[in-house]
Amino acid sequence: MSVLEIQAIVGADPDGVLVAADGEIDLETAPRLTDSLNEAFASGQKKVVLDLSQVSFMDSSGVTALLVAHNEAEKTGTALVLRSPSRQTRDLFVMTGLDQVFTIEA
Repeated sequence: MSVLEIQAIVGADPDGVLVAADGEIDLETAPRLTDSLNEAFASGQKKVVLDLSQVSFMDSSGVTALLVAHNEAEKTGTALVLRSPSRQTRDLFVMTGLDQVFTIEA
């Protein structure tokens, strides 16, 4: 069973919403991430930061959820920033070329 905890904190980032994910992002949990990010985009803030530092695993469902979020961010005029991905997650972004699509902060 996959576990993913998500916490959205308005104002935790100076410019917008901080969404912190903790656990595994896979087929079972990716929809929860998508819902949380869509709520953050709907808040009207200009920036959404997704903290990935506590994500222990991400599969293609997680990548798809992030691409959907990227498209939604563009539609709403919101900057989406991925913060502190684990080495495994960062390697996944590099292998798929997504490190060139997303704004990633160390």
